[in-house]
Amino acid sequence: MYPIVKDKSGKQLAILNNVSKATIREKINGDYIFTFTAIIEELKTDYIQYGNQIEIENQLFNIVTYTKERTSNNKLLCSVYCEQVSYELLEENTLFDYSNITATEALQYALEGTSFTVGTVEDLGTQTFQRDEQEINKRALLIDIAQAYDAELEFDKYTVNLYSMRGANNGVEIRLGKNLKGIKHIVDGTKKDSEGNPKVIYEIDFLELEELDEFKALETIRLGDTVKPVDEGLGIEIAARIVEYEYDPIEKRNSKVILSNFQDDISTYNVEIRKTVRKTVNEVKNYKDIWNRAKAINSNNTISTSILEGTIDAANNDLKAGLGTVKVTDNNGILILDNQDEQLATKALRLLGGTLAISNEKDQSGNWIWRTFGTGDGFVADEIISGTIWTNLISIVGNADNPNAFKWDSEGLKVYKLNTDNTIDTNQYILIDNEGIRFTKDAGKNYFLRITFTDAGFVVDHENGSQTIMDKEGFKKKILSNGNEYVYLNLFESGTASLSGSSSGVDNTPDEATLDSQGIGIAWITLTNPDFIGREFIVIPSFRGSPQMRYLAGDGHTTTMTINVEVLEYDYVNARFKVRARVKTVTPAKFKDWWHVDACNISYIAFARE
Repeated sequence: MYPIVKDKSGKQLAILNNVSKATIREKINGDYIFTFTAIIEELKTDYIQYGNQIEIENQLFNIVTYTKERTSNNKLLCSVYCEQVSYELLEENTLFDYSNITATEALQYALEGTSFTVGTVEDLGTQTFQRDEQEINKRALLIDIAQAYDAELEFDKYTVNLYSMRGANNGVEIRLGKNLKGIKHIVDGTKKDSEGNPKVIYEIDFLELEELDEFKALETIRLGDTVKPVDEGLGIEIAARIVEYEYDPIEKRNSKVILSNFQDDISTYNVEIRKTVRKTVNEVKNYKDIWNRAKAINSNNTISTSILEGTIDAANNDLKAGLGTVKVTDNNGILILDNQDEQLATKALRLLGGTLAISNEKDQSGNWIWRTFGTGDGFVADEIISGTIWTNLISIVGNADNPNAFKWDSEGLKVYKLNTDNTIDTNQYILIDNEGIRFTKDAGKNYFLRITFTDAGFVVDHENGSQTIMDKEGFKKKILSNGNEYVYLNLFESGTASLSGSSSGVDNTPDEATLDSQGIGIAWITLTNPDFIGREFIVIPSFRGSPQMRYLAGDGHTTTMTINVEVLEYDYVNARFKVRARVKTVTPAKFKDWWHVDACNISYIAFARE
């Protein structure tokens, strides 16, 4: 099968039957590239252009770089480097913050708004992703997702599949005298699995036998398969998985696999890279054009950054690629450039007279604009780009005339009190750390006020043994000694109302049931504050008097009546309540049959806790 050149719409442009060398290399949850060299021919290699695609082995690769050359033996060749179309996701950054989602949901969210679709996804449970405000390119995100579910990606053109484990164990042996051409056994003690065992790698060059009829059904090898290399001379006979597979898709004879007892954790790899680069790189910027087109190792020795993020990784890319030149002069010190031609250089570092100067821009005359300096007194820069800054020894101070009061150490960020003479009071400060905010007057021996953040809100601890709590129910005060809580009302209304009706005890005292159903008056009262609508609330009503209350006892004795006002029903949806007033008792008892009430006034207080 020969490579086919297509444009982005899928239109076939040429069949490359003039390829002299071709290699596909794929790594589990990692690189997936296709490189080939073709003899330059009209109407064939003319279509090898950036933006076109190559179809090979029912897979699509984007043409990324190509080099045309005349060799020393007068051959015209075109060397091409291609990336599987999933590398298009390097151009798209996203935030990713979801809780308890399935692997299918994770892929759907990650691929939303792209040309890619979710294919087969095995049941892998649920995971939570919290990247906060840190963006990540979507291909690196897919790798993060696969690692989170302890799974393995498969890219099939523009479809993304996710399996708990790719490949199978078909009992394939790679044995000296049969198909084994060469083998390396590597034990790497710098990388260990969860049980402390060192990483074991087997790099194997072998002859693929599936193209031979007698082995076609037995010797098929795919990425993720478990195979058994056997070499008695090296004492090797062990079954291990293929974690990287390199083969010629046209000839498919001489291939190479890497077997390992475990895969490198990409996050660990990132940390190791960052440690190395941090020793030499203090400030880098404007690397977007480099790292945003992350590539694998290619003919100009650039290093793959497809699994890395950020500026520091791009700086590492340049360092390892060995780009640039060093110039030593008599009077201008040592000048280090990122290009041998200073006119084409975009970054420069100069060592002169005990000063290190860094620049990444020039003026209109082509002179470097130096804006970052390092001397024995420290570093001065208008911008610092960094991944992690260890703060256990950092103090942030102003000048002698106007000092600020900040210190950032291993305990957290401290904001000190400034005295009237502009000196810093080291005993009194506010401490901000992962526990919250604390206030001290004795250099941290005691904290008279603490503000602690919770899932629902925050809690303030006071010196007097009480707490102020703010959560979804509003403000509360809690006494720690007895556990009592007091609610500060966050929604309140008071008002008055009149109830009309008629109740009498003239010669015929109503029974209790009649008074309960009738009372002096029963009415629905609607609260005026619309914030009560839809909320639970409590109403406390009280009797205010009656302008139409008559006592009919005529012998001059004092008559006392007890009026009871109570809420019968709540309608939270419409923010109203049903209230009733009724006569409960009349004294003295001999006058209980002699009274009449036509109406009464009430007052009420309503409050909601949420």
